[in-house]
Formats: sequence, C-alpha cells, structure tokens
Amino acid sequence: MRNLSTDKYGKFDFILCLGILYHLNTPDVFDFGKNISECCNIATIFDTHFSLKASVQTEFQGKKYWGKIYTEFKKGISVKHLELLHWTSLDNSQSFWFTKPSLLNFIMDSGFGLIFEALLPFSQSRLSDRIILAAYKNKNNDEVRSIRQTSWSEQSKQKPHISQQSILKRIIHKIQRLVRR
Repeated sequence: MRNLSTDKYGKFDFILCLGILYHLNTPDVFDFGKNISECCNIATIFDTHFSLKASVQTEFQGKKYWGKIYTEFKKGISVKHLELLHWTSLDNSQSFWFTKPSLLNFIMDSGFGLIFEALLPFSQSRLSDRIILAAYKNKNNDEVRSIRQTSWSEQSKQKPHISQQSILKRIIHKIQRLVRR
C-alpha cells in the first residue's frame, strides 16, 4: 500500500480506501493520499477515523493540517504479540488522525473535486469519530475548487457531532415528559 503508484499498478476507475488512513503516520498518510488520487480516474471511497480535537499541526507541500497522534501500540512490543493485535498498524507505533476539516481539505488538495459524506442510519457500531466519504474526480476540478470556500476551517461553525447516546437520552427524556403530561 505504501508503494501504490500508476507505474506499478496503473489507474483505476474506483478505489476503496477502507480503514487505512488512520493507521498511517506522517508523511506516509500524505504520500498515500496523493498516490490514491493519482491512481484514481473517477472516485474513491474513504472510510476512516478522524480526530475530534485539533491538538497537533503538521505540514505537507506548504499546507497545514490539524489532527492528533494516536498510539497504535507500545514501542518495543514483540512481533509475535503484535500479530495477535487486530485492527492495529503493523509497523508504526503511532498514526496521525486528521480532524474532519483537515481531512476534507487534504482530500481536495490531493486532486479530488467533489466530496460527499455518507450519512448512514444510526447503528450501535457507528462511532462518532468515523466517517465515510465519496471523493470524485471530474474534468472541472479547478472550477469546483473556485466555487468552494478556500478551505474548511478548524473553527467552523458546524454543529459538533452528537453521540448516539446523547441523542437517545434526549429522545427518552422527551418521551418521559410526554408520558407524565
């Protein structure tokens, strides 16, 4: 995956990047994202975790991105023990998780013209720090970039993501008030 290139594998109409980005540290996450864009003709689906807080800033090709450093596993762990851990990186003990605005900016900066967020029905398995994005290439990428805001701000006035539990608590509270009446 770190060696993805058009020279080695050619171009694809659709690429699935599912559960990979959040296991990479800098600069690998940036290189991989750029390589995906170069290998993609039409669209890429990104399924990834993102950071809810902007605690670390990093730079790539003159642009700044925010996120957090996530510990995949403790340094010095044996290869045998590491193989028993599921859902973790195999060779880097830390990874970089973009904030949502920085993730969107990076995908656009990598060469995608349009990004759509998949809003799935609530389920217990959906996490509040996970997102599914469909990023599309198109012939008018420059035109699309010119009509969008320059970049998504870390301090945007978007409503914060509300966890399923808090939504359920509010619904139950409203039902209880109605029953009392």
